[in-house]
Amino acid sequence: MSTAPLAHARRLIAGLLLAAGGVALAAGPPTSAAAAPTSAGPPALEPAPRPRFVGMVAESLRAGPYTYLRVRTAEDERWVVTMDPPPPPLARVAVHSHGLRRDHYSRRLDRRFAALDFAAVRVATDNEETTP
Repeated sequence: MSTAPLAHARRLIAGLLLAAGGVALAAGPPTSAAAAPTSAGPPALEPAPRPRFVGMVAESLRAGPYTYLRVRTAEDERWVVTMDPPPPPLARVAVHSHGLRRDHYSRRLDRRFAALDFAAVRVATDNEETTP
């Protein structure tokens, strides 16, 4: 059995791979969408100083699928935005912040927040501490 057709196929594949590599090199280094600055997207979240806390809902604002909550803790008040179902007024809630954005403007509310936690929120259980 002749190996000439197999050798020809290998040379053809090697040539195609080299040509594809040359095209890739000519295009330049790959760029990451995350690394490329863009004015279209919102700024990144920074780590929240207290990612988990418990407090009372002092105010609730609905904006499409979002609920903005002013949560009063023993130490301070924090604004939180969530896509979870809104808790009842004056409910004690447990907040798990995924990150904080400073000087956030909500187009839906036409309102600016000095600091806003993007978080998961649920009604707190009786045994949860005020600030875990």
